[in-house]
Amino acid sequence: MPYLLDDEFDDEFTLYGIKTNNIKEYKFIYLLNKSLLTQFKRIEDLDVKFKENTYCFSNYYHFDEISGNDCYLLQNLSQPLKNLSQQNSLFSEVTERHSLLKKHAFYDFFLKLNGNITQKPSFTLSLQKLNFIQHIKFIELTDKEKRLLII
Repeated sequence: MPYLLDDEFDDEFTLYGIKTNNIKEYKFIYLLNKSLLTQFKRIEDLDVKFKENTYCFSNYYHFDEISGNDCYLLQNLSQPLKNLSQQNSLFSEVTERHSLLKKHAFYDFFLKLNGNITQKPSFTLSLQKLNFIQHIKFIELTDKEKRLLII
């Protein structure tokens, strides 16, 4: 079910933007799990409605037992919407993608931490040292942006 901007939300989470070295999603998750000994597994996609279209964003989950946090990795770029036809176009099929948070389109993934937000998961400090991650940064969100990230 798509999330709408007027849904109620719990704003008790922390968000980090992650910029990778242009590697594929599946490879990023594999390297992350291997390097940090995490167990991120794909769960139901996050469906978000923007205007008339619903966009699907890949979603991965890991529970960090040390900190007690629910950890979600969300892809910032939606899976392509296909079969969009545009009149007067050279192409019969057009693909359209959307950023989950347009203001933060620079990032490939978001790491969302729910639960004991006063204690970061043990692996967050190690993220900055991984050679396949270019940049990681804490992101402050508006209430409107927070509503998009309800999982």
